[in-house]
Amino acid sequence: LTRSEIPAHDRMVSLSVQIPYTPDNQAFHNLTVDGVVGELVMADGSDTYTFDFPNIKTPADTPAVPGKSELFLGLNFQCYRDDSDPEITITKT
Repeated sequence: LTRSEIPAHDRMVSLSVQIPYTPDNQAFHNLTVDGVVGELVMADGSDTYTFDFPNIKTPADTPAVPGKSELFLGLNFQCYRDDSDPEITITKT
């Protein structure tokens, strides 16, 4: 069975990551209003996959304080299209 067409529907693209909560990463804490351009690059040893996001935003969630260990900031990005690009573009090289 093969689909001959895919009906158009709204889609939501999201990306969730955990990063150390450091001064360098603090700028990720509240990207709700303006958003930023983002890129994620992953390699599997033979191929490289690049995920481009034209406008990503994340709410200002407070990092959890687990005790006497490193603080991590959980980021739940929502990805939005811009005037010319879709929410996500994936390139394999």
